[in-house]
Amino acid sequence: MGHDLSGAIRTYVSEQLDKKLDPHDKKIGKAQSDSGANPGLVVSLKQERSEIIAKYAPDVWLDSAAHRASQIDLGTHGTKFSNSDAKARGVKASIEAPSMHRVGTHSLSQYSLDAIGNAAALDVAVLLQISEEGEFLWEQISAGDPSSLKAFSNDNTRIEQWLTGLSQAVNSTDYVPHTLTKQVYFPVEGGGYHLISPLFATSLAQEIYETVQESRFSDAAKAAREARRSGTAHEHDTVQYMNTAQMKYGGSQPQNVSLLNSRRRGSAYLLGCAPPQWRSRLQVPVKGERSFWRMFERRSRPTVLSFRQFLERVRDHNNLAIRTTRGHFVEQLADEFLTLGLSIREIGDPGWSRQSDLPMAEQCFLDPHRRDDPDTPYAHMQSTGEWKPLLCKEFGAFVSRRLDKMQTRSGKESRDMSDAEDKEWGRELKRSMVSLNAHLDSAS
Repeated sequence: MGHDLSGAIRTYVSEQLDKKLDPHDKKIGKAQSDSGANPGLVVSLKQERSEIIAKYAPDVWLDSAAHRASQIDLGTHGTKFSNSDAKARGVKASIEAPSMHRVGTHSLSQYSLDAIGNAAALDVAVLLQISEEGEFLWEQISAGDPSSLKAFSNDNTRIEQWLTGLSQAVNSTDYVPHTLTKQVYFPVEGGGYHLISPLFATSLAQEIYETVQESRFSDAAKAAREARRSGTAHEHDTVQYMNTAQMKYGGSQPQNVSLLNSRRRGSAYLLGCAPPQWRSRLQVPVKGERSFWRMFERRSRPTVLSFRQFLERVRDHNNLAIRTTRGHFVEQLADEFLTLGLSIREIGDPGWSRQSDLPMAEQCFLDPHRRDDPDTPYAHMQSTGEWKPLLCKEFGAFVSRRLDKMQTRSGKESRDMSDAEDKEWGRELKRSMVSLNAHLDSAS
């Protein structure tokens, strides 16, 4: 025999009565306070109040709950998340130890059952989830244990009717899809199909929602974040869920989808599943005259390799499509060059380039907010803009050198980009330099 939950049941029914009486008592008070009070209206409202109290006597209310329980299902997976008008029943999955390392409902050591069905009967679902020390009323009902119901009647037949009626919300095992639920025809051997009906894992969604909410809005989480900002120790970790999204179900009537959906106000969190993209920490290039170009070489290597492979394929051929593709490769390299330079600008403190070995043109490009005396080479080159054509020329030389040295994955020898046959390529490179110069003007 399980825990006696009769006290919790009595308290719950009393709370439901209070919810009904509060607005009704306000009506009575207003009717009595009106200057032209209608005595007949006051008497009628008081009679209605007595009828409400009678309906919420625990045994009478349990009669109603047992009758309405067939309108809902307690389950881990819901049917109305794809369409709130779907009439299919919810499903309580059999939770077993996972056979593979995958996250699912089976990953939950404890979970909340959802109630799917008629929103007018959700109060019955709340009743069934009354618990004490981890034991739920629905578990007792499912096991045929009437011990928590005996306090409300001495009639064993009536108690059995309560048990039978309430069990209809718990022990439903048959699932029949509806035309408004999702259905997938999955091919199997022999030319046939399995009809699969994917269901929303609402218990898992609830666990995710509560976990994310706890990490964002609980008092402990707020205190931990405040301690982190002030640089002091705290007993709790700060937890952040990045790149989350939210799905909304049920619109302005989330209770029409399910009980847990109503408690989540129709929201369900979606967690980012993309693998992390690791990036090396960017630092200002202070060591070595070619330190900036070494950084650009590493970042542009995939593009240069693709460019070189393209040139190997086309060899001596030349037409509009080839020239257009070559131009696109050069534009991409120019964009990567400019992006790297602007990124270094953002992380460097003004004046950092004084301690570097970089040529003056690169110092002007990468450290534009440095303040020098007007008669210094840096100030002169920055004010006249002489550094821009110098940088463009060095960019062109860099691209040519990289294409000369880079070999394809097949091991073919690279072509000499200085040959006369590459004059057209040279013109494309010059056009790219003009565009890059314009970008440098706007970035200054």
